[in-house]
Amino acid sequence: MNSDSMQRVAVVGAGGAIGEAFCRALLDKPSIQQVFALGRHPALLAEISEKVTPVTVNIRDDASIQAAAEHIDDNSLDAVIIASGMLHDDAVSPEKASRRAAVRPCTSCLM
Repeated sequence: MNSDSMQRVAVVGAGGAIGEAFCRALLDKPSIQQVFALGRHPALLAEISEKVTPVTVNIRDDASIQAAAEHIDDNSLDAVIIASGMLHDDAVSPEKASRRAAVRPCTSCLM
């Protein structure tokens, strides 16, 4: 992303804690013109700033994904942040416990 130009960024999973944190961090940057907050319940994020455009999407539903894509199709994006995921449910469990995970410092960051 060019920090000198106004930027448009989409955050997928914006309704979760990590996605919301990304939205808030992006909005602190003067170069950000618009944040597309994609999630199942993104309307609450519209209250944060007039720069937030909420886009309702369920990433498990193809029609919902298509509708979201059509909503932002006329707008070029400078970046897309994927902050959705699932740690576990009844059928899936984490590969490792977090206390056993190897942690390495990030050498390249968006912000």
